[in-house]
Amino acid sequence: MAAGELASTATMNVTGNQTASMLAGMLAGGVTAQGLNGLDGKFNISGGNKGGTITLNHKSTSGVELTSKPGKTTTILGRYGSDTGDIIKELDLPKSTDFGGNPGGFNLLNTSDDLFTMLGPDGFWNEYNKPFLDAAISRGDEILMMSTPINNSTLYTKFGGLTGYGREYYYLLSKGYEYVDGKMILKGVK
Repeated sequence: MAAGELASTATMNVTGNQTASMLAGMLAGGVTAQGLNGLDGKFNISGGNKGGTITLNHKSTSGVELTSKPGKTTTILGRYGSDTGDIIKELDLPKSTDFGGNPGGFNLLNTSDDLFTMLGPDGFWNEYNKPFLDAAISRGDEILMMSTPINNSTLYTKFGGLTGYGREYYYLLSKGYEYVDGKMILKGVK
């Protein structure tokens, strides 16, 4: 199969945060069809993992097992330095502002660092972080993975303000979620 045919085939299966441009870049970089299939099998790039689960190698600092749920997008939240940075590397996630889902796989916020620098904490929260969470809530994602422990040092800065993780935690609480054994679950849903 020629690279153009592979790109065309791969584009038809792209969902969520995995964009056609990412696949085109991988192809331009020399990734083979076999390599793409291997990545898809491990990280569910196509969103086709409807029946199985994916378990990441990263051991979360909260102790929560990082396993996807079949047919559902599993959104992972945590502190970048403690957990999500390593998870993003393991999944080899590209920088993106696409907040689409990934049924059977994972969803993490991974935008360009320049956006945070340009907008500051409040602007970034309003333009990217909150819409990311709203998309996960509206899809009914499994927001199970609070990969970093919930405590004062992870929720608050040394100056007493909320960290981004703290904002995510309290925002989910305001939307009817509760913290249960390292997971955020809608109240009344078990």
